[in-house]
Amino acid sequence: MSQASHPQECLQCLPPMPTLSPTPSFGISKLILVNAVTNEDIPDALDCTPKICVPPNATLFSIRAEIFESLETIASVQLTLDGPTRSSQRVDNVAPYALFGDVNGNYFGSTLSSGDYFVTARAFLQENGQGQASDVYTLKFTV
Repeated sequence: MSQASHPQECLQCLPPMPTLSPTPSFGISKLILVNAVTNEDIPDALDCTPKICVPPNATLFSIRAEIFESLETIASVQLTLDGPTRSSQRVDNVAPYALFGDVNGNYFGSTLSSGDYFVTARAFLQENGQGQASDVYTLKFTV
């Protein structure tokens, strides 16, 4: 089908965070945009390519935090989204660490209206966002 009959939403984001040196002992390594309708990752959508177009069936989104492999055991991740019409915060104690939650990898999602969004993620060594915390991973993107 032609692109005109199924317009795609485009995301634009700032350059990625610089690599931390030395690599932290634990924390967030990447944020991934997920199509919550199909439960599939939208490849490289938050890797800050100048413009990323998402599939037309991607009407509900979630964001998943990936963590560094480390000797430390991550017990929870706090994710926060601030945007023009939607703000959300969630602490997830079980992987996959998803902004709007999931049940066995079946993601819950939300729509994203046009505008600028900030996402932050932080890992913790205890459940419910307690104990030692990692550095905050921050990303800005525009829908």
